[in-house]
Amino acid sequence: MVATSYLLGVSTRRVDKLVEQLGIKHISKSQVSQMAKCLDEQVEAFRTRALDAGPYTFVWLDALTQKVREGGRTINVHVLVATGVNANGQREVLGLEVTSAEDGAGWLAFLRGLVARGLSGVQLVISDAHRGLVEAIGAALPGACWQRCRTHYLRNLLTCVPKSAQPWVATLVRTIFDQPTAEQVRSQHAWVIEALEAKYPAACEHLDAAREDLLAFAAFPRETWRQIWSNNPQERLNKEIRRRTDVVGIFPDRAAIIRLVGAVLAEQTDEWIEARRYMGLDILAKPASGCSQATHRPRTNSRRRLPLNLQKQDHSEVDSYTTSVDVTPDWPGSTERRRADVRVRSVASGPETARRVGPEPPPKSAGVVVLTGVIRPASRRSSHTVRSEGC
Repeated sequence: MVATSYLLGVSTRRVDKLVEQLGIKHISKSQVSQMAKCLDEQVEAFRTRALDAGPYTFVWLDALTQKVREGGRTINVHVLVATGVNANGQREVLGLEVTSAEDGAGWLAFLRGLVARGLSGVQLVISDAHRGLVEAIGAALPGACWQRCRTHYLRNLLTCVPKSAQPWVATLVRTIFDQPTAEQVRSQHAWVIEALEAKYPAACEHLDAAREDLLAFAAFPRETWRQIWSNNPQERLNKEIRRRTDVVGIFPDRAAIIRLVGAVLAEQTDEWIEARRYMGLDILAKPASGCSQATHRPRTNSRRRLPLNLQKQDHSEVDSYTTSVDVTPDWPGSTERRRADVRVRSVASGPETARRVGPEPPPKSAGVVVLTGVIRPASRRSSHTVRSEGC
């Protein structure tokens, strides 16, 4: 009972109150830790099991920081976690390791350990741009591509533009992922670079350098894009881990970290096995159209100048698409930011407007959604103002 309470994130102080209800006068923190050590054998068996359910087509990697006491002081250590989709289409926690530094050596040793246990068939690795990770993927998983998390990347990109322009730039970047085909995804990426080039050259160069890493998902079936273009599935798992570890705060040693986090991950894997498939077998059977191997790529300036052509139509025709944006309505009584769907229409001979198609404002009120900027199509030298109109 004590070990189960520890695993569920119950603090030692609350465990003491719990055992009092059972007639036990007192239980100390050290006694709780000793009783929780019964989990060590189960966690070790989980961490060292053979990975024989492959091929693991998609693998997600991430790291969390935890505090631990070592040498009479409190230091930060990094918990490396890997999850993947097995041949049956179900998610599975592949491995867990605690390292002193989140660098290339730590990632390389972690990935080589996974390969030694049977990890194979990896075609795409999804993660943030951790230091040394891309080189480690290329060394340990030859032939695998790397997808940079779009959510983390967007946060990095927005640091290159003024705060007032961040909503507009974020909306432009999101349109890249709204396209229905891989060809249109790449065309839209090139167009967004052209739109940013004149006013925000630093953001333009940043986005251009991340082209292959950001668009690696487009080489795989359309049905999997939402799962593989970001590290959000892993972030939800990290949130559950932090919910349990925040109760502890500072761990007495690294073994205690592995004990708690490993037990949480083993429990999560059991839940995934009982749940429905994360990806269909027919989707996993579809071959990828090809993507470049994960290697370090220097910055280049080889940008293609393409017009705004989202539906493979002539630029003189009316074209449109729908995307989402955080907006601040200025109708009376509304102060908080909202998520609204906007429809962007491009017309060759007139201003391009974004009309709000989301929730209506309160009756007898009108406002203008804050979304402004300038778009310069490559095929035309004239500037078109992008503005949003309240309904």
